[in-house]
Parts: sequence; structure tokens; C-alpha cells
Amino acid sequence: MLGVTDQPYGSAPASQAPYGNYPGAPAPAPQDTSTNGFAIASLVTGIFGLNLFAIIFGFVGLSQIKKSGQKGRGLAIAGITLAILWIIGLILLFVLVLNAANDVKEQAKPNYTGDVRVTNLSAGDCVNGIKESTSLQNLPKTPCTGKHEGEVFAVFDLPAGDYPGADAVAKQAEDGCTKRFDSYSDTKDEAIQLFYLHPLEASWKIDRGVTCIATKEGGLTGSLKK
Repeated sequence: MLGVTDQPYGSAPASQAPYGNYPGAPAPAPQDTSTNGFAIASLVTGIFGLNLFAIIFGFVGLSQIKKSGQKGRGLAIAGITLAILWIIGLILLFVLVLNAANDVKEQAKPNYTGDVRVTNLSAGDCVNGIKESTSLQNLPKTPCTGKHEGEVFAVFDLPAGDYPGADAVAKQAEDGCTKRFDSYSDTKDEAIQLFYLHPLEASWKIDRGVTCIATKEGGLTGSLKK
């Protein structure tokens, strides 16, 4: 005969229940509070203008900080920002240097759009408008690569002192230009003629300059310079 107990069939005391007792969840790992090394490297390289490294280190640092919770996000951003500022600054500097170089180049070019004072001409300039005149003050410059009437091959000053007279000035100017042509050009073209501009008595005290120009009937093409 089966014995009867106070507990229903299949039950067990609560203290002996096989289910429902679980160990507690593990404590969270302590957060890393150190400063990310890549963030520091980004800032340092950004300060010294190592822009590519600063950008790479910065983004690597930001990625690691997001995962690890490390410090240094501001450092990484600062490094990237400095790198960008360096790049912008270098671009602006390049543009300024390029513009300055172009300005110098443009200033060195002949002024093809207007007349130039004879006293401002220099050896290598090509000109048009050459004519016999007692007072020739301006001549239009033109590229030497195209057809032109003459090419300046020398500019010099006559000796200081009292005005020696028109004939003496003309002779000194002619002799000075003739002597200087061979050192400027080795052309054998016998059709080349020498034209010179010399100071007048009225301007002698402030201008004793002579401008020597090589010309040819029918014009010149290209430079005569060696």
C-alpha cells in the first residue's frame, strides 16, 4: 500500500528545485581612461605639418576611441584640423607665389599695347615706328618673333660734362653703337643698318643716354641676339 505524504506527486521543496537558480551576470570590465596614442600622434604631426600622417593617425585614433572609450577625441580632431589648415595654407601660398611669378613675367614682357618712352627701352626690345626725327620720345614695342622694324641692341650714357655740340654728340653716339653691335649679334646680313637715338642739348643735364637700334629695309623677323 502506497504511503501518502503532504506534498503532491512530482513536486519538490523549493530549496531543492533543479531549475531557476542562475549565477549572477559578470561585472562590466573597467573602462580604459588612458589617452589614445594615435590621437596624440595626430596632434603632434599636425602641429609640425606632417599632414598625411596627422590625418591618418587622427581617423585611426577616432575609430579606436569610439570602440575603447579612451580619451583623446579632441586631440585627434585638432590634429586633423591642423592638417587641413596646413594644406589650405600651402595651397594659398602656392597660388600667391604663382601669381607673383606671373606678375614678374608679365612685367618683363614688352608692352605691346602702347608706346614706350625711348629712355625706358633696353637691349633685346623690338620696336616699330623708327623714323628720322629731331625729337623722338616714344616707340611702340612689338614681339621680336614677328616682323618688326628694329631691335635695340645697346643702351649707354655719353660722358658727363658740358654739352659738346650736336655734331660731337652724334659722332659719339654713332661710334658707341657701332662698337657695341658685334658683341650683341653675330649676323652677317649686310643689309642691317644701325640707327641711334641721342640726347639733345635741352635735355643734356638730365639725360645723356644713347639707344642703339639695328634696322633693315623691309623689316626684321626674329631676334638678332647671339
